[in-house]
Amino acid sequence: MRGQTLFAGVAFLVLVLPVAAADPPEAERARAAAAQVLEQTKSVLQSALSGGQPAAALRVCASVAGDIARKHEQQGWRVRRVSDRVRNPADTPDAYERDVLRAWQEEKVAGRLAPTTERQEIVTEAGQSYLRYMKPIFIAAPVCLQCHGEPTKLAPGVAEALKELYPDDQATGYALGDLRGAISVRVPLDVRSWLDQRMKETGRQSLNEVVNDLIEDARSWYRLPAPMIDALDRDRKSRKAKDFREYLVSLLLLLSTAQPKLCSNGIGSLAAYDR
Repeated sequence: MRGQTLFAGVAFLVLVLPVAAADPPEAERARAAAAQVLEQTKSVLQSALSGGQPAAALRVCASVAGDIARKHEQQGWRVRRVSDRVRNPADTPDAYERDVLRAWQEEKVAGRLAPTTERQEIVTEAGQSYLRYMKPIFIAAPVCLQCHGEPTKLAPGVAEALKELYPDDQATGYALGDLRGAISVRVPLDVRSWLDQRMKETGRQSLNEVVNDLIEDARSWYRLPAPMIDALDRDRKSRKAKDFREYLVSLLLLLSTAQPKLCSNGIGSLAAYDR
């Protein structure tokens, strides 16, 4: 049981550290999907608005925006737009997305949020590891205010269309430059497949070598969530390791001498590290 927990801890680190050091392939694919959804949605809206009828463009957006995101979903993926002030109830953020949007809103107020901002992180939800990727969406041009501006200043016909399509709409009252929401991508991760791919790409021959490469970048620790750092630190102290590097090496040594069945059993639960 002790060995399985340690193996789970090492597996978590293998997944989290590359976000800071070298992006896993899933991160690049998630970033590409997000960029394509944003560009295609923008293109559709621009085409609809070219007729000079914002209310008609709103109807187009209502019918096709969700489909654009879903077309970029692959097996197990979830791709969507989210906001803390929803127009379409399907865009309601989950707990993770809500926390990111809240943090970004604080960054926006402080003047630190930029169009180039993104968030990528590996999390465990219900025992499954996922790569979460988000990129902010802004009220980037005056044309956006025709459907998202002050309720008394919306383009003709928009208020009536909103009552029909989205009777509980919360997405008005924005100003130019405001944070509107985000494009959000969630990708399930398979640790074994990722490790195999990582070893092929780097030419490494063992898990020890892969993780040693990853922990060379000390900045990677800043990407670990606080509860994980606290849990690892408690275990580090119990093993009398002087620092995290010595602690990780001790885990790797233990892993390399563990019974083969630990590897064949897969990663197992990270619950012990989530307390």
